[in-house]
Parts: sequence; structure tokens; C-alpha cells
Amino acid sequence: MAWHSPRTVTKSLLITVSTLLILVLTLSFLDLRHRRTVFGLSSLVSSPPAPPPPSPAAATTLRANHPKLFAASGKWDALPQQIREDPYLTRWNKTIFEKAEELFTLPSVEYKVDGTSGVLDVAREVQLRIKHWAYAYRLSKQPRWKERVWKEVVVASGNSSEHSFGVRDDNWNTDHWLDVGEFLVAFAIAYDWLYDAWSTAEREAIKWSIINLGLTKGLEAHDTNAWFLMAVGNWNCVTNGGMVVGSLAVTRAYDPVPRDKYTPQPTLA
Repeated sequence: MAWHSPRTVTKSLLITVSTLLILVLTLSFLDLRHRRTVFGLSSLVSSPPAPPPPSPAAATTLRANHPKLFAASGKWDALPQQIREDPYLTRWNKTIFEKAEELFTLPSVEYKVDGTSGVLDVAREVQLRIKHWAYAYRLSKQPRWKERVWKEVVVASGNSSEHSFGVRDDNWNTDHWLDVGEFLVAFAIAYDWLYDAWSTAEREAIKWSIINLGLTKGLEAHDTNAWFLMAVGNWNCVTNGGMVVGSLAVTRAYDPVPRDKYTPQPTLA
């Protein structure tokens, strides 16, 4: 089946939501610091006053090149030598590749709703797999890792003819927004870490999912003042954090395309 045509979401809205969400997370962090309680110690033990927060970076200062999430290309380029010279990193790298190999042979994650937890475990498993395979690709440049990531994102976006995955156009389950936050991080890593490996059609397809299954839903949640966006706890961090990461992955790369002008529509197995 064909990947759905994208809705028009302006770049300015994506930049706005990124800035807004970063501000929300900053304010939440400052609120916790204001309580001046040291994590893990008695509430009688106080931390030093919090330093003034840095000025948020303007959207125009974001890295234009990929990868840019969590580690830029320079850090990835330096990693092989660091692994060779550091026994701890050598073991760490070996562990990641072993886990990637273990996950490689498994069938794609199935969409299973777990009561009030939605498909949170499904989303986390998809993210776990993509992180391992994307790391393995960046360190080895072996195409099979990229191909395995692609297979997983096709299924997890509801675009596989062999696997059903949730409700069309709400495949990431906005009834339980933690799921959406986790899926956004998974697809953002797939898009960003393997950016140069994707064909134009593949890249557009992953970007479509980030925007239409995640970020557009996030804008709708903000428009209705959804409770979880300002919650004190993991709902705030996971949902807002997922939208921030997803926005950063595609900001400065998304050029809205009218429906009738959209051409990359890969047929997916």
C-alpha cells in the first residue's frame, strides 16, 4: 500500500512547537530545582541556588546537517578510535552489537493494546530496536542494519500490507499519549541517524510519519490544553520530550508540499 500524502504543516509551526516545548521542560526543571531538595537525600538537605537558565537557542542556530540528535557527525566519526583505545568502550560497543544481532532476527513488533497502558510496551520495543540497529549502521555502514530499520518503521507506521498496526492515521495511539512520545523518539532517531542512508522516498516517508502521526497530533493537543502536557511527572517529560526530539529531527528539513504536488509515495511490502 502507498504511504499517505502529507498534510500541510508549516515550518514555522514546527519551530514554534519546538521552542514552546523546550520552554515547558525548562520551566518544569526549574520548578524542581526551586524546591532545593537533593535527589536521594533527606528533604532537610538543600542544594545550592539554581543558576539562571541559559537563553534558549534560536531555531536558526540549529544544526542543518545530520546526524544532530544526541551526537553530531564529529562525535560519531571519533567513536571508532575511542572504542579501540578504551577497554570500557570496547565492551560497551560489543554489548550493543550483540543486542542488535539478537533483535535482528525477530519479527517486527506486533500492535498489542495492553489495557490502560495502551501500546506503550510496543512503542518502547520499537524504539529499543531502532536505536540498536541505527547505532550498528553508523559504526559499520552495513546496509542490512538500515534495511532492518526500514522494515520496522514501515510496520510501525501502519504501512505494511502484511501487518496491521493500529488505527489508520492514529497508528501511534493518541488515546495514550505516552505511546506517541516514545514512537516520536524512535522515528526521529531512524530519520536522523540514518539520514544519508535513506533514499529520498524513504526519508520523506519517515518524515511524513513524524509529522502526521506525531507532531500534528501534538499541535492539536496543545490547542485543546491536554492535561498531560503540563503534568508533574513522566507524562510531561515523555510527551513533550518526544515532540521536541521529533521536531528537532525534521526542523529546517521540512518544506510543506501541497497534496496535489506530492510525488514520493513508495509502495511498501
